[in-house]
Amino acid sequence: INVGHLLPEYTAYDNLLGMFEQVSGIPVLSEHQNPYAAPTEQLESEVQKMGLSAILVSNPHNPMGYVLDGEPLREWVNISRRNECLMIFDELFGHYLYSHDESENGRIVSAASAVDDVNRDPILIMDGLTKNWRLPGWRVCWIVGPKALISTITAAGSFTDGGANYLLQKEAISLLADVDWVRADIKALQDEYRAKRDFIVSELARMDIHVDGPPGGTFYLWADISRLPAPLNDSEQFFEV
Repeated sequence: INVGHLLPEYTAYDNLLGMFEQVSGIPVLSEHQNPYAAPTEQLESEVQKMGLSAILVSNPHNPMGYVLDGEPLREWVNISRRNECLMIFDELFGHYLYSHDESENGRIVSAASAVDDVNRDPILIMDGLTKNWRLPGWRVCWIVGPKALISTITAAGSFTDGGANYLLQKEAISLLADVDWVRADIKALQDEYRAKRDFIVSELARMDIHVDGPPGGTFYLWADISRLPAPLNDSEQFFEV
């Protein structure tokens, strides 16, 4: 089973895919720095050329902060349909979103918006309390997708670790049931982290450390230190100083 993942991408993906004998993790390279801005024809060509059965995608992108939204997101889902290629969206950073105008804080992006039939479209969406809700210790996540796939995943999870703590699952439902509170929490998080992002970007610029466009999501930031005087313009030397 050939499973594609973008480069760069969350490093644990490659390690995870390497744990299974019948699964081959295949890096999908893009000519564009932002693979989400690349022509969708390029992605479809890679799917067909490499014989991909699935693609694992983080949105917002971890760690670069790119955001797949609007028509490009819908076209990625269409590619999945046309090629019967399962697209697995990791949306655990979905609330950390700043690609929109600040007046729209509180909005989120999800592949769910492009799904027509949850039981027919080859789309899996992963989310959880770890990042968006700042509750990593609860170890509670969820997956949305075709019922047959969910049943298989449930059986596998039960066999490997017995599943998540039942009491915390029940409490998570109560937490998410208050829709007004959920929306207010998302807005407050975006207000806070947008301000943090903008501050860090401006301070780095003052130190002549270049950021190629502020990230549209997550809480990571990749900076270019090549303009700094030697030896600080070398990454290994920079971290040793």
